[in-house]
Amino acid sequence: MAPNWEQTIPVAGPPDTLRFGIGVQMRNMPTDGWFAFNVPGYDAESTIIFPPPPNARSPVYRPDLAVLVMVTWRAGFVSSMTMRWWQGATAPPPDATITPVIAVPAADGVLFDTFPNSTFDEPWEAVRMRPDVLVTRTF
Repeated sequence: MAPNWEQTIPVAGPPDTLRFGIGVQMRNMPTDGWFAFNVPGYDAESTIIFPPPPNARSPVYRPDLAVLVMVTWRAGFVSSMTMRWWQGATAPPPDATITPVIAVPAADGVLFDTFPNSTFDEPWEAVRMRPDVLVTRTF
């Protein structure tokens, strides 16, 4: 079954080898839909496939679901992230979003950044839920 929505965005890794999280954050998504995302790595351990095989997609079991997968990439690795969404019986409302997210460990906690339609240019700065990055409807 083909997804109702699919988007691929570029991903440039951190300037240093680092363990960090890549995932998606949803807002107000219907709970009768499904989603999946993948980020090819340079080997099996640095590749993200969510949900893991043999599942091809995961249920949206909460309207504001967030999923984060931790990975370690070598310095400067470049890849892409493909997000997919399948609609159930309920169409998403106008304010519903699926947003790619990165989480970087920091001395004082975890730093989050969203990166709709862009690369990981700036998430490596010390930022916490940057208000200047807009979450946009992408489907």
